Amino acid sequence: MIKVLVIEGIRDDRYIRVGYYKPGKVRFTLDGVSEALNDVLKNDLFEIHTLLLPFIVEKKEEIESLAIKYDEFNIIYNSICEPDICRNALIALLQLLKYNKNVPVINHPSKVLEISRDMVYQKLKDIKGLYVPKVVRIKPTSLNSIKEVADGENFYPFIFREAGKHTNSEAVLIRSPKEIDLLEPYPFMGKNYYMVEFVNYASEDGLYRKYRVVSIDGNFYPRHMIVSDHWNVHGKDRKRLMDKDARYRTEEKDWLKNFSIRNYPQLKEIHKKIGLDIYIIDFSILKDGKMVIFEVSPCFTYGKTLTDNKELYDYYLPYIDVIDKAVISL
Repeated sequence: MIKVLVIEGIRDDRYIRVGYYKPGKVRFTLDGVSEALNDVLKNDLFEIHTLLLPFIVEKKEEIESLAIKYDEFNIIYNSICEPDICRNALIALLQLLKYNKNVPVINHPSKVLEISRDMVYQKLKDIKGLYVPKVVRIKPTSLNSIKEVADGENFYPFIFREAGKHTNSEAVLIRSPKEIDLLEPYPFMGKNYYMVEFVNYASEDGLYRKYRVVSIDGNFYPRHMIVSDHWNVHGKDRKRLMDKDARYRTEEKDWLKNFSIRNYPQLKEIHKKIGLDIYIIDFSILKDGKMVIFEVSPCFTYGKTLTDNKELYDYYLPYIDVIDKAVISL
């Protein structure tokens, strides 16, 4: 039996989502904590224990009392994945790990702290064959402060999105200065945001293709390819296009089957800069052959359900099994 200590963390603002999912049952959801290994760890091979870090541990005796328990485990898995909203918990974990000498740590917090969108841009922007959209982090105090950045950086068109969020549903595309007023409410929210250069990555047929690979211990595994008629691609787009047209499912199936790192040498260069044990890379291929990066992050899920029409996509299940085995062999 492999004893795994899973580290979770509470957001810096102490926000926790609470919901009812069954009569008399309450579910707590922690933002900024990855669920990537949830299914894999539900295995008779593992005995799972969880440590929740809600704050920066300051007193030496507090650190030592928690650190002593580490020696009871075979592996420490840091599931805190989002430095934009869980920075305090990551720093607390760094403090605790000073007392850990022997237990291997998956996704060390020192590396996760360097995985914010703006830092990823700086790390990857000079890699040959890669196009990394420019990213600027901003905490606007007025609409004019957003305008100043957009004008000064010659940023149009750009995507405006909240820092720490990974769903695309809240992302706003600003195509020209005429649309900047759409962002007027955001400065009043007191939050951090990213302004991300928009790259038109539509293929020759006018459709958008987003690919995802999972990196495990420096090796790369295909996860999925989604074809959409909208630039803001996410899993639900399958219903609108791929569910109805078998050509695009065949295209995804062929990509999964024929995936080879030889076709994407940029991935190895990305890993040299990122260095995490488990994370995903979302990308597409531009018309000039360059790989355009959308996201590099340990915040992801890769469960076996991609859509309600599971029978249409049973071809990807063997690839999920391969990923599961790669995780277990870490």
